[in-house]
Amino acid sequence: VVQVSTPGLQGVMEITDIVFMMQGPTAGAIIMEWNIHDPFDQGAAGMWDSHIRLGGGKFEVFSLADNTLLLLIVANGTHLPDGECPSGTYSSTCFAAFLGLHITYGATAYPKGTQVWLADHDLNGFDQLTLFSGRGILSHSQGPI
Repeated sequence: VVQVSTPGLQGVMEITDIVFMMQGPTAGAIIMEWNIHDPFDQGAAGMWDSHIRLGGGKFEVFSLADNTLLLLIVANGTHLPDGECPSGTYSSTCFAAFLGLHITYGATAYPKGTQVWLADHDLNGFDQLTLFSGRGILSHSQGPI
């Protein structure tokens, strides 16, 4: 979904305060592929206070007084709410994504305050979810991380 640089490149990358997510069942998706190598090895390629969210929210559409439609993203909706994937469900429609974050070979990363979350409950409700993902974080990096 998001590719941070291309394999083998060095440079500075700073990502902060962003929520990355998928929408609907995306069984083979890799939400973020991190390829960049920090030339200084001191945090010049990093992600701060950002989240990768797999499931756990819904979209809502409201009609305003002037008859225009407003799409309100409640809890950054993913179309995998508790009504679709209740606890104990085993369905291909509940495969959130294959991988949240892949740090590739040769890349370096400084993830501080970064969270990869496969939802176990709907952020807009109280019921438990059953969602599936192959991995949260997969690192092939030789460091530093």
